[in-house]
Amino acid sequence: MKSKLFYLFNVLNPIKKWRLLVFFILLISFKFGNCSNGKMEQKIYLVFRFDDFSARSNTNLEQKIIEIFRKNKLAFTIGVIPFAGAGSLLDPTPKGHLPLGEEKGNILKNASHQGVVEVALHGYAHQSHSEQYIGSEFKGLDFEQQKEKILQGKIYLEEISDSKINTFVPPWNQYDDNTLKVLEELQINNISADRFGTMNNKSSIQSLPNSCGLSSLKQAVKSARKSPDKISLIIALFHSYDFIEENKRDGLFNFSDFSELINWISKQNDIKVLTIDQMISELPANYLKNKFELNRKIIAYSFKTPPYIRVKPNYSYASEDYFNLIRQKTIAFYFIIFILTSTIAYLIINSLKTGLMKTRSKSPKSSHRSWSRGKITWPIRC
Repeated sequence: MKSKLFYLFNVLNPIKKWRLLVFFILLISFKFGNCSNGKMEQKIYLVFRFDDFSARSNTNLEQKIIEIFRKNKLAFTIGVIPFAGAGSLLDPTPKGHLPLGEEKGNILKNASHQGVVEVALHGYAHQSHSEQYIGSEFKGLDFEQQKEKILQGKIYLEEISDSKINTFVPPWNQYDDNTLKVLEELQINNISADRFGTMNNKSSIQSLPNSCGLSSLKQAVKSARKSPDKISLIIALFHSYDFIEENKRDGLFNFSDFSELINWISKQNDIKVLTIDQMISELPANYLKNKFELNRKIIAYSFKTPPYIRVKPNYSYASEDYFNLIRQKTIAFYFIIFILTSTIAYLIINSLKTGLMKTRSKSPKSSHRSWSRGKITWPIRC
């Protein structure tokens, strides 16, 4: 069998041999390029971010969520609205505000002192500021307008929860350069929105956007474990309306499912659960900025890759190694396509040429006459 294969290989012309070798080399690298070293030590950093804690939110549900984290000895970040809008949050028409209040403040104070929650500032009222910017409380406002809202919210929330505010969560994940400048001036060091947000390389603000929801968290963990990265970051965002008990029509899971998920996470030895401020404090200074920029590239790059090797940017944060792996696989894929198409094109053209030559060889030869003019002989076709 081997001798037959060697014979078949030897009868090929050099160009075909080269193409065949390149094809198999790329195929092998494409197949096994995704294999990671199973012995490599991996660490998955996980943040739970719970948004929209306010005077309008379900206190009973929130207390049960805090208790689940306390029971499993885990911590999470709560995005708190200090002065929730009294009307529709998308309606920019002023309808009054509902301050957080002492009862909710005490819940945050106790949980914060016990190390269960990090209190983050989730805007001022979580209300659109104009018809032009529906779904944005800060983006589009000038520096002074943003500063006034964020400063008032920060002072109130720090006093009522007895907690230092280090993290800002912009409502609807919408913010701009002015927001970053305000946060720098007010010494709020972190921002958590989504991966499409603004990032200024000159800003000292650290960004840790969300990467998935609770319904895809196990898939995010699975993806992180398959990754060649030594460190994987997952930021899981959830709201009270994700619970069926709160939102029967559009809820994604019930409280029992949530409780089981948190319990499962607490038993995973390779997962370290942190708050946003804890994670940012633990990682090197420029690590998150580089990661943020890289994952924006990955999101853009993923649209160029075939579906079965496409990055899943909404699950976890990838590193330079992971990005390079995807890029190599994509280049290999398109190079294989190029080799295949060029080979097929070559075979088709060669086949057409052969057929044309056979047709000409079968047709009768033309007779010629010639006449001379000086030293040049000119053929005359009949």
